[in-house]
Amino acid sequence: MLFKMAFRNIFRHTKRTLLTLVTIIFGIFFGIAGDGLNSGMKWQVADIYKNSMTSDFTLYKAGFFNLEEDNEPLEYLYDFNTAKNLLADKNIKAYSEKLLFPGSITNSIDELKVKFLGITPEHEEKVFNRSSKLVSGTFLKGDSEEVVIGKGIADSLGLKTGDSVTITGRTAAKAINGYDCTVAGIISTGNPIVDNFYVFMKLDFAQSFADCSGINGISVKTNSSSEKKLNSYISKNKELLTNKNLEVITWKDEIADLLALVNFRGKIFSVITAVILIMAAAGIMNTMLMAMLERKKEIGIMCANGMSEKNILLLFTLEGGIIGAIGSTIAFVAGFIFVSYLQKHGIPFSAESTGIGNDFPINDRLYLYFEPLHAAVFYFVGIAVSTLSALYPAAKAVKLEPVEAIRG
Repeated sequence: MLFKMAFRNIFRHTKRTLLTLVTIIFGIFFGIAGDGLNSGMKWQVADIYKNSMTSDFTLYKAGFFNLEEDNEPLEYLYDFNTAKNLLADKNIKAYSEKLLFPGSITNSIDELKVKFLGITPEHEEKVFNRSSKLVSGTFLKGDSEEVVIGKGIADSLGLKTGDSVTITGRTAAKAINGYDCTVAGIISTGNPIVDNFYVFMKLDFAQSFADCSGINGISVKTNSSSEKKLNSYISKNKELLTNKNLEVITWKDEIADLLALVNFRGKIFSVITAVILIMAAAGIMNTMLMAMLERKKEIGIMCANGMSEKNILLLFTLEGGIIGAIGSTIAFVAGFIFVSYLQKHGIPFSAESTGIGNDFPINDRLYLYFEPLHAAVFYFVGIAVSTLSALYPAAKAVKLEPVEAIRG
């Protein structure tokens, strides 16, 4: 009975109710869409970094990951055989040893600071599938003294496949070394760090270039990249890692700063949504107060006929809750359709023109991602805010004296 009365009452003034609904719908829809954008960016950042740079985790010599920019990566070398036992785990699918060190590349006119990455091509393919990201050329299938460069480097120096370049860098003994190389291929991974700064070469050439025989990292791809499985691997091999003076750095550790930035942007969306819902709450409160004043006589008659204060309070609260439920349901459905569509098709844009590609590894489309649990939270928050907003008008209504209310 009370539900029927409440539903009838909220549509006595259709325009007023619709205006209140619009605010709730917009607030919840914005929250779901904003969360979808934030989740999509987080998913893309993780996916591109894992497939272009970090894989599931990397084995470093203890202290390497936390080294400052002034420190020398070639001071953190270790022998590949040191890590062999750590790579025998049944959960490990593939691995790629690497030698990373800084240097520069020039076309004899312009020069860029870069990072040289010495790898074993067949191992690198199993972990990162580099060949599928080539813009032109091949991925280190020819002579040892050839390089593959990121598209950003190629664009900056005006290079193309087959061009000659000069690379220079410091060796492990602090001497300066240099080589004339041929550009065997140009790669575009969608990761601005790789595309703008990485120069790939064969591991034996990199070791000769850097005058060393070791490596300073092994990228590892697992059968299951779940956080639980990774933590299990670390826990199981903790003693062995300590004995070998190695450490496991997961993909989340590698991109912690980026993920923190994405989460911060998510909090901004939440704050904006909260502001909109506060505005909606004010609108509902105003609607309920006006309804209470317009229905004084009706409230007085209900009280005179024996309706309890509890039921009157419940009636007004139900009215607020129904407004919230209708608005939240419409917003939830609209948000689901909107986010799901963009999760499949994405938002086309130019990373260069927007500048977003400088901060986040996103190619030509930004995909949203629908998080059912997060959307459900927004849905129930909308209902809760609407219901609570009706409490003050409801409290005012129960304080009316029946006789005075009937007299108006």
